[in-house]
Amino acid sequence: DNYNELVPQLARIWWCVIFVCVMLPLAMLPTMKEVAFVSFIGITAAFVTVIAVIGASVRETNDPVQDHQHFLWPQNASTAVLAFTNFMNAFAVTTVVPTLVDNMKKPKQFPRVLVAGFVVIVSIFAAIAYSGYAGSGHDL
Repeated sequence: DNYNELVPQLARIWWCVIFVCVMLPLAMLPTMKEVAFVSFIGITAAFVTVIAVIGASVRETNDPVQDHQHFLWPQNASTAVLAFTNFMNAFAVTTVVPTLVDNMKKPKQFPRVLVAGFVVIVSIFAAIAYSGYAGSGHDL
C-alpha cells in the first residue's frame, strides 16, 4: 500500500507482480554464501534508510511543514497492539535459526551472534521509531 501511495499511477496488482519477480529468486538462493551477500546488501540498505529517516525527521522537527500531534502513550488498545506487533515482527527469526546454526563454522558462537543481531535490530527500530515519531508525530 505504501508503494501505491508513492506511485499512484501503478495499480496495486502491478506492485505485487514486481515484488514477486524480485523476491522469488531471492527465496531460491541455494546456499548461505549467497544469502550472506544478499543480506549484506539488505543491511546496507537498512542503514541508509535509517540515516535518511533520521535526517528527514531532524529537518521536519527543526522546520516543520505542518504541526504534528504527539502522544506519550497509545490512544487505544488497537494502536498499542499494532505498535507491539510491528516491533516483535523484527524478531521473527525462529524459522531460520536451525539453518544458520547448521551452516556456521563455529556453532558455539551462535548465542553471541544472536545477541549482536538483536542489538542491531533494536538499534535500528529505536532510531526509526524515535526519529520518525519526533518528526511526524501521530500522523506517522
